[in-house]
Amino acid sequence: MSRADGQRWTPRFGFEALHVLVLFAFAVAQPLYDLLGRHPQFFVSRGSEAADVAVFVGVVSLGLPAGAIALLALARLAGRRAGQGCMLGLVAVAVACAALPALN
Repeated sequence: MSRADGQRWTPRFGFEALHVLVLFAFAVAQPLYDLLGRHPQFFVSRGSEAADVAVFVGVVSLGLPAGAIALLALARLAGRRAGQGCMLGLVAVAVACAALPALN
């Protein structure tokens, strides 16, 4: 899937996508799962079934990173600098989410 300028679809995009997936797992999913693991009544009080929990886990673990990766892909289509800026923004958001609990 090479483009005319040869810079937009390189193996680097795969590494960037993997970085986004891991950053979101570390910054968003892990703290959320830790919190819900300490308070299991969250799902019980809402009458959630196993399918509801599975959908929740899928959205948090794969849906959010997939949306971020799609945003990164669209930015890379706009150009190399736009892709770099988007990647920098996604990293900044993930770092901010990871740092927020430490600020409390």
